[in-house]
Amino acid sequence: MVKKIILVVYKKYFWKSCLKLFLEKQSNYQIVSEVDFKDMVSSVDEEDANLIIIDEFIFDNFGLNVLNILKKTNLPVLVFKCSNFFEEKDRLYLNEVNGFITPFCTEEQLLDAISEVSCNKKWLSPELSANILDIISKKNINNSSIHLTQRELEVLTLMVQGLNNTEIAKILNNSVYTVQNHISNLYSKIGLNERLKVINFAIQNGLVSQK
Repeated sequence: MVKKIILVVYKKYFWKSCLKLFLEKQSNYQIVSEVDFKDMVSSVDEEDANLIIIDEFIFDNFGLNVLNILKKTNLPVLVFKCSNFFEEKDRLYLNEVNGFITPFCTEEQLLDAISEVSCNKKWLSPELSANILDIISKKNINNSSIHLTQRELEVLTLMVQGLNNTEIAKILNNSVYTVQNHISNLYSKIGLNERLKVINFAIQNGLVSQK
């Protein structure tokens, strides 16, 4: 099944042309519309799309109104960030979209992001994971408030067993980048940003069993 993508950009940036050229070579993905922010909803109605890829500058120029309109589309949203770090202003929409990619993503990461987000899943570029915890407000987390997916539990279990990312990827038949993404999600959900601390937390709170 071909995933149909609507591309929403503020200006005709070079990255948009590169993205188009790359996706044109992929049989499973198709950019069905290129629109500005004001025409986004009507384009969604006309094209029966599966995913919106939106330029982060749309949020800078149109503010919270962007989120209200995105919600009306009922489509998963992948944000293209031009830098590899989050700023305080990004707090407004961090939890309202499905994922983030940057110019530093590899082709494999880009395809993985589109695949995951088009299925309404979360995806975070590994380049962004390093400082996301500095933007998301810290909360006291307990075991009952942490909800991990089955795949995240599998990754966490293998981390506890002492395996590195490459070894985990081989066992789960995933790419290393996908494993990195799962680990980034674990860091965010648990509220810690160091591997050893996450492992210790998982053991102490019974998230996984130590073999």
